This record gives sequence, C-alpha cells and structure tokens, in this order.
Amino acid sequence: QLNLFKVVAESEYVVQFFKEHRFYSADGRNRFEDMIQIITAGMNLRGHDFMSVLLNHVVQAYRYCEPFASEVQLSLLGVLDAVRSMKIDSLAQLECISGAHKHITEV
Repeated sequence: QLNLFKVVAESEYVVQFFKEHRFYSADGRNRFEDMIQIITAGMNLRGHDFMSVLLNHVVQAYRYCEPFASEVQLSLLGVLDAVRSMKIDSLAQLECISGAHKHITEV
C-alpha cells in the first residue's frame, strides 16, 4: 500500500486531472463515463491497442486515485483507511497510474 503513495506522488498530474474535472462528484461520474466513451470511440482513430491500454490505465487510475482526488476532504486517517482497504497485490498494478499520467493529455 505504501507504493501507492509513491506512485501517486510521481504521477501528480493525473490526480490533478481527476480533481480538476471533479470526476468523483455525483455529476462527475457521468463526465468520467463520457470520457470513457470518447476513449472507446478513439480506438478506431488512434489504433485499438494504444487506446485499449489507455482506457485500462485511466479506469484503474480512477480507482486508485479516489482517496487523493475525491471532492470529500478526507483526513489523513481517512486516506490511510481508504488505501488500506484497496487490494493491491503488486507494484505492477499501480503502473496504470503512471501510464495514465503519461497519456492523460491525449484524452
């Protein structure tokens, strides 16, 4: 779980992107779904493999970044509890955050 803090710190832009677009608010989840639809539609334009990887990275990063980008201000203990409850088996699972960080501007 500590690796999540490290990866998020190294990928600050993706967390900022999620905050900026308020994806964790009630109406923000609809905007997030719209973005997923745009990425899916882009599979025909950019190439299926690249867009499929981007889609996976963004969806997984969304899940892992929620405690850091949520509109609800969590206390430090709240963030720690949220991270502790996540099932993270390996550092490889967190690579999606770095991947989303690298390519989020293409969305």
